[in-house]
Amino acid sequence: MKNIKADKIFFPFQPIRERHDFFVGRTKFIEKALDSISTEGSCTIFYGERQVGKTSLGNQILNIVNERIPEYQETFKNFKSVWYDCKQSDQNIEGALSALVTSEGKNSLQSVFKVAFEDSRTIKLKEKISIIYSSLFGSDPVAKKGKYHFGEVFHLFQQILDIIHDYYPQSRVLIFLDEFDRLSRKDGIGDLIKSTYNAQFIFIGIAENIEEIIYDHQSAGRKLYGNLFKIPTLNNDELTEIFLRAEVQSEGKIQFDKKFIRQACDDSGGLPGFIHLIGLYAIRMKKKEIDEPIRIEANDYPIIVNEILGLDEIETSNFLDPRLTMLNDIIKNDRNSMEILSILSEFNKGLRLTDLYDKVSPDFRGFFDSRIRNLLDNQIIRTQGDRIKFQDPLIKIGMKVLK
Repeated sequence: MKNIKADKIFFPFQPIRERHDFFVGRTKFIEKALDSISTEGSCTIFYGERQVGKTSLGNQILNIVNERIPEYQETFKNFKSVWYDCKQSDQNIEGALSALVTSEGKNSLQSVFKVAFEDSRTIKLKEKISIIYSSLFGSDPVAKKGKYHFGEVFHLFQQILDIIHDYYPQSRVLIFLDEFDRLSRKDGIGDLIKSTYNAQFIFIGIAENIEEIIYDHQSAGRKLYGNLFKIPTLNNDELTEIFLRAEVQSEGKIQFDKKFIRQACDDSGGLPGFIHLIGLYAIRMKKKEIDEPIRIEANDYPIIVNEILGLDEIETSNFLDPRLTMLNDIIKNDRNSMEILSILSEFNKGLRLTDLYDKVSPDFRGFFDSRIRNLLDNQIIRTQGDRIKFQDPLIKIGMKVLK
């Protein structure tokens, strides 16, 4: 048998894209989402906390719609899908649409509808959108001289969809907009959904409720009815399945002790990324490449956790946003920050800021307040109204493990 590489079996905090054989759970969500998508004119939203697998779920839908999974080929044979990852620089839906039209690469609007984008009308519309985008968001002083209204991007985008429909009259256009929470302004999206007839949208983003994704969602009316999916954390059976799939994918070369699996599931907080991280480092602790059977025992677990909690920022950048993960610095270099995070982790679910400050002695509150602001500035935690929540999944898990 060939050697098996650990990073070909476990994918810490990374979306599972085309490898649907590594994807676990979410069967009901997939079925409901596919039913939603098959209804002409409907739009779909996947939202939930960070790292629960929203993008992986979206990728599985993309694979099905793109006829990569045989049993669905007939149902979705007329669909053509586009995928765009929103960026903070897009700022709002107009910026995201501008980037959607001008971006290139696999699953981009240009590559999927290549013939339509070779039309002279589309070329002119694309150029105008680029000019408007530069005028609204860019630093080009020449472009800044032009005065444009945000609504013009909507109008031009609809014209491009009309041209696409001219060239592909039998096709149904499905547009995935991932990382939607990165947009600082989300107004006008409900109107976009309501006024778009030649395409359907799937929005994916981090949010506690639908208003955080689409402020004016009520204006979209029936197009969103029954199509809003809050993605929960995985249950222990689904988390266990990740380990079982890994055993199968390793062709019998890896075995995980049941107690090891149970401990990892209990500490994970329902986040699949942590299970992948534990699995990856469990194998790496034994060897880089698996050329003979290995067994991961229960007593290996604390050793692996200590290894993970000691990761520095360079190592974590391989699987986490380095802006968010500062666990090593917090644990090793700043005991006060660690104490603050321990308090936060204990009360994280629905914690009110006022309740948090009540737990702190008066002499410590000034310093505590400055450290809280530092954690907010570095996106380790975030506020939602008068409540506070963790942003960084590894810190959330790390504090739970350390307590």
